[in-house]
Amino acid sequence: MIVIVNLSDFFENKMSESIAAFAKLRSTYLKRNCCGFFPSGIHKLWVMLQLHLNEKKLIDPYKKGEIDTNNFLEEMSKIFYFVPESNSDEIEVAWNKMIALSVRGTKNIQTLLNDEYIEKIILISNTNPLHVDKTLSELQEKLPSVSWSKNVQSHDDCLQIANKVYLCVSYHVKAFKEETLVTNLLKNKNPRDVKFISKFTRDRELALKNGIPEENVLSEYNATNISDNDLSRYSVR
Repeated sequence: MIVIVNLSDFFENKMSESIAAFAKLRSTYLKRNCCGFFPSGIHKLWVMLQLHLNEKKLIDPYKKGEIDTNNFLEEMSKIFYFVPESNSDEIEVAWNKMIALSVRGTKNIQTLLNDEYIEKIILISNTNPLHVDKTLSELQEKLPSVSWSKNVQSHDDCLQIANKVYLCVSYHVKAFKEETLVTNLLKNKNPRDVKFISKFTRDRELALKNGIPEENVLSEYNATNISDNDLSRYSVR
């Protein structure tokens, strides 16, 4: 059996923490120039506006692999111009604040890994190299018993990160899920052998369109929906 899961189903939405981190940088460094004495809410609104304005021309191209990490960070340093070049790594830290593996996600990944009936786990996402690096760091930290790959290798348009665990991400295949990522991923696979899990309606619609049976398309991970064999072993403590 192949289980395809949206990566975000295992992670918490920490966008607000990333915005807060960027806002703190703005407040701290502008204050040194006598221009940062504004309420924190003003700084957060400014950050949100910048991220919105640069979504199509910078963030999305980075997610699609059209620009590399060095170019992305260079452009981000122009947006957050007040951060000294000597402290430019703080921009990367703030950007990665939005990535955090949840407690529930940690348990669910471990459960999937322990399931002998699952041949392959494919994690899909519209994401970028920095967030993938942070994702791998989170997995290594919170699931140290798993032999995570130190040298990630490409395999059938996916990145193998552990035994039977693969990442299929937008920047690597240069396409978003809603474009060709999901469709190409499901090619040449027996639909009845695939479980597809995503909280996003568009993902599930694509799975159904590509022949995955409705009973195999789920909006959230539920161990008892993955295998009918020996259900007691799915108990997570």
